[in-house]
Amino acid sequence: MAYYPLPKKTAAAVAAFRKTHRCKLHPGLLLDRFVAYADSKFITSYEQTDQKKHLDCVANAITGTGQDASLVDPKSGILKSEWDELAALVSDANVWRQKTIWRLAAHLSRATAVENASLCLHPIYGFPYLPATGLKGLAHAYAALEETDPEKKDQIGTIFGSQSAAGTVLFLDAWPEIWPEAGPTVEVDILNNHHREYYVSGGQSGEAVSAPGDWENPVPVYFLAVAPDTVFRFCVAKLTEQTSADDVCLAAEWLQKGLQVLGAGAKTAAGYGYFSEPEPYDLPPPPDPTLSDMPEQLHAYFMKLQGWLDAGDEPNLGRQGHFLNLLENIHDTELKRQAVAETLEKIAGYSNLTNRRSKKPERPCLKERLEAMLEELGG
Repeated sequence: MAYYPLPKKTAAAVAAFRKTHRCKLHPGLLLDRFVAYADSKFITSYEQTDQKKHLDCVANAITGTGQDASLVDPKSGILKSEWDELAALVSDANVWRQKTIWRLAAHLSRATAVENASLCLHPIYGFPYLPATGLKGLAHAYAALEETDPEKKDQIGTIFGSQSAAGTVLFLDAWPEIWPEAGPTVEVDILNNHHREYYVSGGQSGEAVSAPGDWENPVPVYFLAVAPDTVFRFCVAKLTEQTSADDVCLAAEWLQKGLQVLGAGAKTAAGYGYFSEPEPYDLPPPPDPTLSDMPEQLHAYFMKLQGWLDAGDEPNLGRQGHFLNLLENIHDTELKRQAVAETLEKIAGYSNLTNRRSKKPERPCLKERLEAMLEELGG
């Protein structure tokens, strides 16, 4: 019987759910929270066989045995285009994919309910991924350690930033290309400690250190790792309009080489976390947005803007940008063009709409942008 350190009703619900659906809990919850104990006293078991059973259950959940099938394209197995859509939104994105040569262990020592056996899992979907912060750090490490070109080395501070200035390049999280039906398979890996007594006695003060010997029995330690030949998608893009294309290309080059030379995640000295040569990845064309809710959304926002203007309170620059981005992103159809043109004409007619500019002189004021958009629409 399994026992959970939870309120009684919650523990009973978890136990009933797991009994019915086996490993269909979210992998992150399974790894971090819902670890069963062998008795009701909740005494920690140091038997690695117990940890292996739990990690087997987590690995089965990650590979998709209990995931929502609606998240996956039934033909290709590719996670529906959320990552692609995000990559398509950023400016001048440099997108590619790279494959793991051997296993990948990321966030191995993160605090969870099991010891030194964690994995970096997406908080919503539950698949393993590489966070953007770690990828930026890896690219920076490669540039600082391996770059030999003096001109390129001078760009490190500009691209990655400093305490006094932000960097110029944006890094996105790296997601697996295919999940869950064809991978990435998450495996329960093993590390054998051949000299446990030597390491244990050495860590206790006042005791003699036991010399390691060939007669000792190895103690297996289990942990999670992403399987070899798992393809991840990577994206580096401009952080601002002022970022140069050269900065993006250089940051992408450093990250690609960092994945090959330094490796990502833990245990790189043992061969984990290394990637193969980068391959090109073409983003699919964006889907055609639906027309159903756009007129209502446009009208609702116009009413807000009208209220601010009638009160003599010109919308601040953030509200202006929000409204104009909404208009500019509307797809070019006759219905929408007419709605946008009518709205722009009404707003442009307000006498108390001033020519207030932002702090950046190259950015046009609200009235100038409205007039330019009206001219494009033929208004």
